[in-house]
Amino acid sequence: MEVEVDLTDPDAPEWSDAHWKNAVRGKFYRSIKTQVTTKLDADVIAWLRAAGRGYQTRMNAILRKAMLVAGRGSQDAT
Repeated sequence: MEVEVDLTDPDAPEWSDAHWKNAVRGKFYRSIKTQVTTKLDADVIAWLRAAGRGYQTRMNAILRKAMLVAGRGSQDAT
């Protein structure tokens, strides 16, 4: 089903750069997660945990960056 949007609608508000100033891309996007069990060096886990809550998220970000640098990409990245 295709919906047409009339961009010339006089009732449509004008969107200036100020409206987009605090916009966040992908705010509601959640990638599919897979639970894994792995063994990591104790000092690596201590380093990740030292920054506080969210060490698994930080670990994922570090691995994602390494993946992208390696040129592998991601099948579900948008």
